[in-house]
Amino acid sequence: MTGDVLGVPQLHGDDHQVRAVHVGHALHHRAGRGAHVPESLLGGACFISAFIEEPGVVRHNGTLQRMVFGARHSEQEPVARQFLHACTEAGIDAEVSADVDRVIWEKYVFLVGHSATTTAVRRPIGVVRSHERTRVLLRDVMAEAVAVARASGVALAEDFAERQLAFCDTLPADMTSSMHNDLEHGHRLELPWLSGGVADLADELGVPAPRNRTVADILAPYVDGAPSGA
Repeated sequence: MTGDVLGVPQLHGDDHQVRAVHVGHALHHRAGRGAHVPESLLGGACFISAFIEEPGVVRHNGTLQRMVFGARHSEQEPVARQFLHACTEAGIDAEVSADVDRVIWEKYVFLVGHSATTTAVRRPIGVVRSHERTRVLLRDVMAEAVAVARASGVALAEDFAERQLAFCDTLPADMTSSMHNDLEHGHRLELPWLSGGVADLADELGVPAPRNRTVADILAPYVDGAPSGA
């Protein structure tokens, strides 16, 4: 999910209500670092594989479905605990993180790499990781995202891209990204919030990101769906 707000039921108790969990991409969360965040808006990341098959129909692939969320400031901590309790009672796999910005960027690094390469190559992750040059592309795209995160003040390890590359080796060979699926079906792409977002933020921070910029340029004609006459 990129840039959305996940609505949840209001939870009444003491003086707190959980109205929504912001599960937007990492760039939104960077913009909000140090800014006032409403008490009822938690940061978070959802881990799920799902495609929009048609308007109003979302297909869940596989069994992965987990939420990680956390407070953006200390006053939110009771709200986070209350929401975790509600998730547990409802049978939802959820956890609270003490560093939700890091969690969001960890997901974002993988999401950018997986989406960029499977979409640009137009093949699942198994093809990408098995060819020497596309494997290097995958690593480089993620490494640039890590560099942007670190320049933004997020405590990602320098070798995080290598660790994510090893994680990609554990994925099913036929696994692909929602952006690749959108490209194949002529839908709009999340490119401006993925490789395009990394490249733009890298420019702002003075961090090189040539791989992400190239991916963004290659896929630019498809951002609003299949080009006319294509």
